Amino acid sequence: MGVLKLDDKEYYKQGNFIDETYKFDETTCNVSIDFERVFKRFRK
Repeated sequence: MGVLKLDDKEYYKQGNFIDETYKFDETTCNVSIDFERVFKRFRK
């Protein structure tokens, strides 16, 4: 699972977040997603 960022009509990969947390800095609210927790149910 990768996170992409749109910048000047091009997408740039921010990283692979299979078992990490990603914090979205450029939003009006503080948001972070713990991908390890999100995908835990799919790894059974």
